[in-house]
Amino acid sequence: MHPVLKAWSEIFSSYENIHGSQNGLKILDADQYWIHAGKAFVHNDKHSLATSTVHLTYFDLSSAVNEVHLKLFNYNVDNGPCDIHVYKNSVVSTTGSLKQVHNLNQTSVNTNGMRIYENPLMTTTGSQLDFAFIESAAGGPIKAAGGGGGPSVNEWILDPAVKYLIGLTNNSGGAINFSQHLVWYEPFNPGV
Repeated sequence: MHPVLKAWSEIFSSYENIHGSQNGLKILDADQYWIHAGKAFVHNDKHSLATSTVHLTYFDLSSAVNEVHLKLFNYNVDNGPCDIHVYKNSVVSTTGSLKQVHNLNQTSVNTNGMRIYENPLMTTTGSQLDFAFIESAAGGPIKAAGGGGGPSVNEWILDPAVKYLIGLTNNSGGAINFSQHLVWYEPFNPGV
């Protein structure tokens, strides 16, 4: 028996060998690998926002030590138009309230290095990295916008020495409800 197939047989059960992938090598893409390694995280939240106001989300990477890979940031709103701006080198005088983050591998004890805060007291927005526009949705379906496109498209590699900020501005003329979805992984953080 070929050494690779022998090793495969020793690692996995007969059922896996027979019914898995015709005794072929099973491969995980990078995103799935980091989830299985317990180094991928998610933050979800739902908010209401008054007209002509801004909801800010602040990323503090000081506990991350190494780079953070932001795979997806997505916003769904029930009315628009709304603007989303992503900034780097942001300065805040107060971080705001710490938000809950979950490890995508629920069997892992690893914790996230990047901290997510809501509605910090901003001193300077910093330099704009990205922008998205959510069009008017009056009477229509929920609208969405975001960056990263999805779990396997693009990603932002964030520098832990830099502070980041995402701002959602409600330009709809009325109150809105929105959800926020952030997905990232921290592959090289020794603290996780």
